[in-house]
Amino acid sequence: MSIVGPGALTEYGSGPRRGGRRRGTVYVDEPATGFFIAGSSLKGLNGIYIRKNPRTVVFSRHTKIALAYENCEDESAWSMVLASTTPLENDFMDPQYEWQFLDPITRKPILRHEGETLIPGSGLRWEHCRDEEETISPGRFYDSDNSEFDDSPKEDRLIQQNCKSKEELEDELPWQVIALLDASITRDLLYTKKYR
Repeated sequence: MSIVGPGALTEYGSGPRRGGRRRGTVYVDEPATGFFIAGSSLKGLNGIYIRKNPRTVVFSRHTKIALAYENCEDESAWSMVLASTTPLENDFMDPQYEWQFLDPITRKPILRHEGETLIPGSGLRWEHCRDEEETISPGRFYDSDNSEFDDSPKEDRLIQQNCKSKEELEDELPWQVIALLDASITRDLLYTKKYR
C-alpha cells in the first residue's frame, strides 16, 4: 500500500529513494567575487567581504598577496588575504600560500587557514597565528618579564599573550565561510545590507 498526496501523480515520499541525501562537490576555477563570513565572536570579522586589488591591501609583512578581500562594513577594516608564507626575498623557492585574516590595527595575521585553494573552509580548519616573537590574537599585553604593563609601554618590549580558554579561542574562528561566486549575488547582498 502506498500513500499518494492530493493532486500528486507519484507516491508521497521524503526525497530521493536511492542513496538517501546526495552530497557532491563543485569545481571552482575562478576566485570568488566576495565572501560572507559569520559566526565569529570577533564582531568586526563578520560581514560581507568584497574582492580588492591585492596591491591596495596594507600588510605588515613583505610577502606576495595573491587574492585580497576587505570587509565592507563602515567601521571595520578587517581583510582576508591569500598570502604567500615565503618572504619576497626567497624568490628561488616555490611559494606556499595560506588564507589569513588581518588585524585591522596592526595589519598582522590573526587567523590562518591552509592555502592552495580558492575557497577556504570554516570552523576548526582555521587556527590562530603564532609568530616566533609574539602571539597575534586579541588578548592582554604583557611586558617581557610577564607583568602587566602600565599605560605606555615601549612597543618593542611588548608581547601579546592569549589569556583565553580554548572555547573562547574557538569562538573567534569564522564558523560560516560562504563564497559568493557571482557578482550579482554580491551586489544584491550589499544592497540588502545597506537598506535593512
